[in-house]
Amino acid sequence: MENIAGNQQLKTRDVLLTILLITAGLFYHRYDAFLNPQIYAEDGPVFLQQYLENGWHSLIMPYAGYLHTIPRLTAFTWGTLGVDLTYIPLCYNLTYFFLALWVGIELLQSAYRLGLRFAVVFASVFVLVPIGGDVYMNITNSIWVTSLYLVSFLFIGSRYHDSTKGKARRLVALTLVSLTGPFSLLLSPAAFLIVLLERKQMTFRKLIPYGVIMLGGCVQFLLIITSNNTRGIPGSPEEYHLYKLVMYLMNDLYFQRNNLLPAMPSHFGMAISSALFLVIIYFLVVNYKRINAPRKYMLLITPAVYLGSFIAAFWPMEAVVFAVDCPRYYFVPYTVFAWILIIGSDGILRVRDYIVFGLYFLLQGRNEQKILEDKHWAEKVQEYKDGKRQNIEINPDNWQLAIPEKKK
Repeated sequence: MENIAGNQQLKTRDVLLTILLITAGLFYHRYDAFLNPQIYAEDGPVFLQQYLENGWHSLIMPYAGYLHTIPRLTAFTWGTLGVDLTYIPLCYNLTYFFLALWVGIELLQSAYRLGLRFAVVFASVFVLVPIGGDVYMNITNSIWVTSLYLVSFLFIGSRYHDSTKGKARRLVALTLVSLTGPFSLLLSPAAFLIVLLERKQMTFRKLIPYGVIMLGGCVQFLLIITSNNTRGIPGSPEEYHLYKLVMYLMNDLYFQRNNLLPAMPSHFGMAISSALFLVIIYFLVVNYKRINAPRKYMLLITPAVYLGSFIAAFWPMEAVVFAVDCPRYYFVPYTVFAWILIIGSDGILRVRDYIVFGLYFLLQGRNEQKILEDKHWAEKVQEYKDGKRQNIEINPDNWQLAIPEKKK
């Protein structure tokens, strides 16, 4: 892998295949987002409503304790362009779609730098991981997808980030992503570690992107410590709750959700889950050892900080947060685990092996698809225009946004 030098021109075939796979994966997870776009969760009462109420000031308004620059820019851009409310869900979904394609193309470039035979799979696997579907096709959860850009940069992408061509564009992208979600904060220690380990080769020009990430992390940190946001869940934790979390996640991966393990004696179910967990760990370790990349430790640091922060935030009730029900917390770790398997087995796996995985992915459909209930957005927007309502119900249930009173 280390004999790959310089930028490589992306092959048109690989770009088209990456776009095709990402599109197919998104359609499989959330086909309703293409056929019947709707506002989902914070897309409404946070990003849309706060833009309508605050205009440009909404761009710097924290939510959940930190900035969401890219979702805020999405709401601001479409609102400033004067798009009718009826078409806002479509515009938001299109934004997510093109953000996903952008991330996929950047990952394809990183896969070229790694010299992977199956570069397209590496670039598009983030839409094929076995998790629930609500992480896809809404700007609320687009922050998890764009955070892959940070991970890719710290792992391999920085080597083409230094090129003159596109450098300014990539630096702007890095800045926006670093100010979107808490991920620059989570990854700032890794950025500092890279600077420390590579200090002899670290020129001022090379240092700038890492400084951007760490500065973004500092901004998010200051906002978080001054907020009163908490993600704890009330209730009594299960006995051995951390171990139970592993058991439930293995249940999800085994596509037997709520069927297999609850019907068995608990010790037998835990034994099966433990065995599955150890098998997965074995393959991850074996494939990690095969990887020949100077920063492969990023493939360990990233899942550790993402999963660690999630567990710390919900402790001791982390065992009630599943990859099917709350996929955002598992999206990046599962993607990175998939990268380890893809990179480590690149010289071993064949097309038929990926076909087998594709069949497994399809079998998981019941767990991985998220089809929103039709809330009849267009009809309710028309009622708002007619002065008959101000609040509009959206998905999930019991969510709504209050549109500012229509000016007469």
